[in-house]
Amino acid sequence: NFSSKDDQHEFILHILAFNTCSVSFHSLFGRLRFHISS
Repeated sequence: NFSSKDDQHEFILHILAFNTCSVSFHSLFGRLRFHISS
C-alpha cells in the first residue's frame, strides 16, 4: 500500500533506521570480539 508518498517515506525511514542500528551493532560486536581475542 504505497499509494501515498508519506507511507513510502515512512517505510524508507524505517529501513534506514534499521540499517543504522544493525551497522552500529555489528561494529560494536566486532570491537567486543576484538577485545576478547586480544
